[in-house]
Amino acid sequence: MKAARRCWLACVVSMMCSCSSPRPYDASRSGSGGAAGAAGLVGGMIGTGGTTGGFAGTPGAAGSAVSSGGAGGLGGGPETGGVVTIGGASGRGGIGAGGSPGVGGGLGQACSIQSDCPRACSACSGGICVSIVNADDPDTCAGTCDANGICKSKQGQTCQTGLGCVAGTTCAPDGYCCNSACTNSCQACDVPGFLGVCTPVASGSPHGNRVQCADAGSTCGGTCANKPDGSCSYPSADVTCGAKTCSAGTTTGGGSCNGGGQCVPSPPMSCPNGCDATGTGCLSCGGGAVSCNGLCCAAGQSCCGGSCVDANSNPNMCGSSCMACPTSSRGTATCTQGTCGIACTSGAPKCSDGGCSRLSWTFDTSDLDGVVVTGGAFSVRSLNGNMALAIDVTNLTAVSISVPICRTGNLDLSQKMFSFRAYLDGVPVSPSDLAQFFLDAADPDLTTGYLGLESVPQGVWLTYAAPLGTAASDTAQATIRVGSFGAQFSGTVWIDDITIR
Repeated sequence: MKAARRCWLACVVSMMCSCSSPRPYDASRSGSGGAAGAAGLVGGMIGTGGTTGGFAGTPGAAGSAVSSGGAGGLGGGPETGGVVTIGGASGRGGIGAGGSPGVGGGLGQACSIQSDCPRACSACSGGICVSIVNADDPDTCAGTCDANGICKSKQGQTCQTGLGCVAGTTCAPDGYCCNSACTNSCQACDVPGFLGVCTPVASGSPHGNRVQCADAGSTCGGTCANKPDGSCSYPSADVTCGAKTCSAGTTTGGGSCNGGGQCVPSPPMSCPNGCDATGTGCLSCGGGAVSCNGLCCAAGQSCCGGSCVDANSNPNMCGSSCMACPTSSRGTATCTQGTCGIACTSGAPKCSDGGCSRLSWTFDTSDLDGVVVTGGAFSVRSLNGNMALAIDVTNLTAVSISVPICRTGNLDLSQKMFSFRAYLDGVPVSPSDLAQFFLDAADPDLTTGYLGLESVPQGVWLTYAAPLGTAASDTAQATIRVGSFGAQFSGTVWIDDITIR
């Protein structure tokens, strides 16, 4: 049996070797081939492949198309397709299991159509695969073929095609083949309309994996702004930065940009007008306005008790110091244009000190209002239901009643009438003596008599009145005197209804 098989193989070899040249490829005579290995032997020799076994077996497990077959085997040629096997003549090559071209499709190999040269930057020319140089190969290269027949990306294309960028260009940091390295932060080769040309970035952040601008995204951080040299632009020192707070009239924090992407803190600052209402800065009040609890008061107002009040006319909070205008029982306090004053009641005239004179003393409310008595004990009490000034005397010689027309200043009394009522209630030391009493009124120096001497009877209210003289322009008070002519008297002298009109 073994001898018979050796004889059969020898006959086959002899038949093949006796041919002077390989038989041309004829598809009609091609057998269907067999599987790799022993199955190929049957298919190629006596199977369905035809009388001579066919020229190319069906592709083996790792082959493709009508190539000579897979990785060797009696059914077809090896992967290279160039060695005659028992399965038939050599094939036209093919793509092996890994997907790379076989030697049969490489440069210099035989071909009949373009697809026989699947390698990038190759073409079927004159029956052989030749290299394409310095030209495009649209079928297999998305870029262009360089001088060495290698597929490279063109200028303006991304750097992902083939084996890099074509000569004269560089893969820039943004991933495009560019006319220069284009590595400055604010340069780019992917700017629309300028793909592949290193161009300044008009705005925004650096493109690709270039170095970002310092402190990008912060107030002082850099950004691209179309600078020709591709450098970053930064805010100048007039741009404020950082959080600023104001408390107890002093600001802290905040600052200004240094032009290089950093915020330079500001030193603490005292606020003349205090902090504003937001608590972030000093309060600024223009036009002479004053600050008040974080607000600016309107013109004519002052800050009193934490509130803006009208300081021009409020007597309780008058002027910039918010003083309370002094009150007076003789008038009403006023504030006029920030200055305190007095409005006299009942039409009373003004004294030289700005106060008001007193028009009358009735003693109904027990208010002496500056009336002073010398020469006896005095009080305000009732006489038969009428309140009056009572002066108790013993062995009367004279008593004086000083009436303050003005408290401190003077008043022109030249056109005024002075009047009062008097009543004597008592007995002389000796009942048999009829005492004679006198009454007069004078200026403070007791040098000018206005009423002269008047008799004062007992037990009767009498009114005494006289015009005040022209010499009284500097008079601040008037004086009433009551006395006796020699006869001593003990009792009460009553004075009431002192009036200046």
